[in-house]
Amino acid sequence: LFPIATSPAQTPPTTLRVLTLRNNLHIETKPLDLDREEFVVMQEALKQAAFPKSSVTFESIGFVTRERLREHLAHFKPHCIHVCGHGSSRGIELVASTGDAVDLLNSQGMAQLLSEAGIERLALLILNSCDSG
Repeated sequence: LFPIATSPAQTPPTTLRVLTLRNNLHIETKPLDLDREEFVVMQEALKQAAFPKSSVTFESIGFVTRERLREHLAHFKPHCIHVCGHGSSRGIELVASTGDAVDLLNSQGMAQLLSEAGIERLALLILNSCDSG
């Protein structure tokens, strides 16, 4: 899992950046325990990482829209992304910036956002959502 594989021309990063996306959009279903899930993932990442604990930076965003995700990807440049929330076989649920209830982000949409942010590869992407197929 770690350290991050690099090409011979690249040097490994000195700080591992982990971005967690948290959406709990379904008010008619039992709320997800995203605080606990995020804590467990962060603890495991620190335990498994080949980085000193002081060299791992976490950023967590909730109420994630496609635009907020785009901004965080461009600014934070994560090596690892953990998505936790609701989803379906058509994608993960983001908050819609229009009047729609949700905005579904599929793998092609995520790849496009990563590309736009100049992120060519990730060390790890965790998509943790119900019914994501």
